[in-house]
Amino acid sequence: MRIGVIEGDIQTSADAERIIHAGASAVQINTDGACHLDGNMIKALANKGFQVFTPCIVPTNDGGISLGQAVAAAAIARNGN
Repeated sequence: MRIGVIEGDIQTSADAERIIHAGASAVQINTDGACHLDGNMIKALANKGFQVFTPCIVPTNDGGISLGQAVAAAAIARNGN
């Protein structure tokens, strides 16, 4: 199974490029001013053949964002960059 990241960004592809550079697959979606991916954006990817998995333990709201930030900070601290 190939696993990738759906990266939503207001204007740029900078985060998706970092993900790809780290060795993972990424699909960039520009959210055009919104700060999140909405259901229609995810559905469009599913219609293009992507199998989309949604979280069932970690919340999709600010709690999930906080967890992601904590994981990223721990990885940066561990790797020194």
